[in-house]
This record gives sequence, structure tokens and C-alpha cells, in this order.
Amino acid sequence: MTGNPKGGFLRQPYGFVQFTARVPSGSGLWSTLSTLPAKVSWPPETDIASVLGSEPGSARYCYHPIGTRHVVQVSSSAAGNRSKGWHTFAVNWESGSITWYTDGRQAYRYLGVPPDVPMYLLADLVVENVYGSGPTSSGLSVPSLAIKNVKVYQSPVR
Repeated sequence: MTGNPKGGFLRQPYGFVQFTARVPSGSGLWSTLSTLPAKVSWPPETDIASVLGSEPGSARYCYHPIGTRHVVQVSSSAAGNRSKGWHTFAVNWESGSITWYTDGRQAYRYLGVPPDVPMYLLADLVVENVYGSGPTSSGLSVPSLAIKNVKVYQSPVR
């Protein structure tokens, strides 16, 4: 699932984006829910959630700032296996901060300069050698990143 990179889902900077998704488990699978620049450049990038199929109990929340290849990242592993059932991943993107949520609980807050450019949404399931863990054929059915809903609220122009 992707927004239109040419026009962008978020035509103005700042807002709240929420995905309800069921992520797959399994070696070599990597689910990402992200915002990327509408001008199709990189960085910035905000990963609303990134879940490795080999570590479904841990979500990574990342921000790749403009002008650097560095990443602001935190991992959360307290929520149990995210491949079991539906989970809600969200980000609140404001002037001066980005706040990540999983299942309604704040997971991380970045204080600093967030992207102030229009962004589009991307929901992606990568199947490859991810962090040294490649896909295997044993017990692997057709993996899918299931999206139940996406909610986007734009902040008023200030």
C-alpha cells in the first residue's frame, strides 16, 4: 500500500497517522509502515513501525533526519508477539517533535527538528536477507502484511 508519491497523502507537513495491521512472523520478513517525502527523495523518512519477522516481539521506531544518514531509533519489546492479532501503530508528527505509539501507548518521543515537507505513506513487506536472517522454505506459507485500516489526520496550517 502506498500513497501517491507525486501528490502525497499528507500534502502539508505535520499530522497524525495510524495503521492497524497484522504483521507476519518468519525468517527473512521485514514489515515497515513509513512516511517518505512526496518529492521522492531521501532523507527524511519516518518509520511508524518496523517489525522483523524473526523478532515479532520487537518493533523499531526510526527517524532519518534531513541532511544526515544518521537515524534516531528506539526498539520496544514489551508488547509480546506482534504477529498474533491486530496491532495499532501510530505517529504524531508536530513542529518540534515526533511521537510513536503502539496499541495506544506511547513507545518513543523524539524532540528536535522533524521533517517539514509533505510526505506520503508506505506499507511494505520485504522478503530478503534481513540483518543476517534470510527466508527459509521450511514452514513458510505465503506471508502477508495485512492492513485493517489507515487513519490520517492533518494538523491545521499555522
